[in-house]
Amino acid sequence: MIREDISDTTPQVTLNSVNGGISISGGTINIRIEASATEAFTFDTGVYDLKLTAPDGTAIRLVEGKIKVSPDVTRA
Repeated sequence: MIREDISDTTPQVTLNSVNGGISISGGTINIRIEASATEAFTFDTGVYDLKLTAPDGTAIRLVEGKIKVSPDVTRA
């Protein structure tokens, strides 16, 4: 998930294997956010984490951090 602030109740982005935002192949985790989603971002900075949920329901946080959104400069 990406949230503008850690205290926000609603995430800006939720990615998972069900919605196609996260896939795992050969030990590699692939993360995909569609361009249409990033074009709609109205925030400049945010926080994220990536959790792996095991079949038994145990969740492990793999990575966390901050993001900075940089809008496109070049326009056609």
